[in-house]
Amino acid sequence: MEHPQKSLKPVVNRRDFLRSAVMGIAVAPFLPAILTNQSQPETIDVTGGTLTAMGDKWIEIGAGEQLRRFSIDSHTSIWKGGEVSPSILLKGDDIMVRFLTGQNLALRIWSNLTRIDATVAQVTKNGYILKTGGPHTAERELLLAVNENTQFGTMGGNFLAPAKLAVGEFVDAIGEKIPEGVRGTLLFAEKNQPKGSVKPGPNKIEQLPNGLCTYHYLGYAGWFNCATGAGRCGCNTANNNECAWPAMDTCGCCSPSCCDCSKGCKNQVYLACNYIVYVLDYCHNTNRAIKIKDCGPCQVANCNQCQSGTLCPRTCGDCRGLTSPVVDLTRPTFAAFGYDPATRGCFSCDASVTVVC
Repeated sequence: MEHPQKSLKPVVNRRDFLRSAVMGIAVAPFLPAILTNQSQPETIDVTGGTLTAMGDKWIEIGAGEQLRRFSIDSHTSIWKGGEVSPSILLKGDDIMVRFLTGQNLALRIWSNLTRIDATVAQVTKNGYILKTGGPHTAERELLLAVNENTQFGTMGGNFLAPAKLAVGEFVDAIGEKIPEGVRGTLLFAEKNQPKGSVKPGPNKIEQLPNGLCTYHYLGYAGWFNCATGAGRCGCNTANNNECAWPAMDTCGCCSPSCCDCSKGCKNQVYLACNYIVYVLDYCHNTNRAIKIKDCGPCQVANCNQCQSGTLCPRTCGDCRGLTSPVVDLTRPTFAAFGYDPATRGCFSCDASVTVVC
């Protein structure tokens, strides 16, 4: 499914490039320029923005007032509801780029990638009407379009043959954002919204000097779209070091202006915007410092349900198979760990924070 790299920082060599350059598709031939220019190490980075212009061999994206241009070649892979050619991209598309620094060479491009958690409200000829709502999205109905290329799986990550979803079934859909909703390419489903009694309290507490403690939470990191493209604390969808933490304040239960549904069910410490979370990817031993910019993960809209134990548990189909969601990463942050967010939704991790004991 994906070809994760073990680290984002080392010099790119032939082996690393072949393993991780394009994630999720056939491996591209190695670039001779990297082999010959050992004096200027290249690294791999991830960013995002809106497609503002493009040519035969380049694209330009804007994030705020900043414009960045990336070159593309025959080895650049592009996802827009599936693997496509550059001609499918359109001005105004929501773009994420995994690129080789120095050369600004695009290795992989994702266009209009989105994710929604919702319940099937109606079955239609070409898909489903989903009802969604919660901390990240207002309550609304969205179209989930499917076709013969849509992949279905269980919450445990096992893929199934295409199947019909039923009214009332809970769906986690990854796919291409369309005006009516989402064109699903990867669907995980349960007959009912999953419930569990596991409370991911601190699995380990380290006592530090000056009255500080480091709390470790073992579970999985998922990825999400910043609320309304911005996030509670000004989440920037171009940055690769931002996340959502379960609860940040106590301003009220599930009102539009706050996010403390997690209190009582997540049992994770309360943190404010810009606190740092250290996320260790267990599968590839990659550790990153990430700023909190939004709230989450995986909460339900009803705080009473949350307090009675609704956690959205789902086995992460990877090296550890952990079941508790502990931190949500933005799309660029998730991709910066070496995973393809178009083909994967989570990875097992240790999320740790240091606060006053």
